[in-house]
Amino acid sequence: SMIVGIICAIIIYLLTDVLAGQGLNVAYIALPVAVVVGVILMCVGEKLPIGNNVAAMFVGAALYFATMGTPAAAKGYVWVAVGELVYGALGLFSGYLTIQISEKVRK
Repeated sequence: SMIVGIICAIIIYLLTDVLAGQGLNVAYIALPVAVVVGVILMCVGEKLPIGNNVAAMFVGAALYFATMGTPAAAKGYVWVAVGELVYGALGLFSGYLTIQISEKVRK
């Protein structure tokens, strides 16, 4: 589901650039229109097998936007997405280890 959110965030970035390139004001027209399109895509993405969790999609998009504000963004969209997914996987693995260790300690 985070992957769908990342893809929608990239679409928002690209659509904003396209609309701004057409001469539309970024703050008042281009970005809001792109966000509305991205949000609609995320809601429709719930029907996809990998996008069955809308909350995770919005978290994925939000984290992607946050990560694009770091120096890693200079490497491009794909590297930011890979970095976010690696950190997400580390978080899931850490959560799994926490549960396993808690179960062993409580026995």
